[in-house]
Amino acid sequence: MSNLEEYVVFKKTSGAKKSEDVKLEVKQDYLTLTLRSAGALTVNFKSYEEEILRIKDFFESMTDMEPLKMSIGDTGDVEYYFKGTGPLKEESDDVGVLFFTYKVNLQELQ
Repeated sequence: MSNLEEYVVFKKTSGAKKSEDVKLEVKQDYLTLTLRSAGALTVNFKSYEEEILRIKDFFESMTDMEPLKMSIGDTGDVEYYFKGTGPLKEESDDVGVLFFTYKVNLQELQ
């Protein structure tokens, strides 16, 4: 079992009755958060291909302004609106190790 304190958990509601939460758990090592003005937040993901594709699949199924919850290290849910994604980019580090980056934009629910 994983230690939830090491993860950021994203939750969205799905299903015909909007009663089921779909969760995405991402290790904190694979992302950074950039706070913008007026409650806007960019989540920058950086990981290997399989993990990035799992993250991309979760967010690409969302629509603009769809509600989303995020909990960092099991500290409690903060509500956001989904505002879109950036392109999936393939990069390599100084020694040629391949990794991928992907950005997600969120707006804090006011």
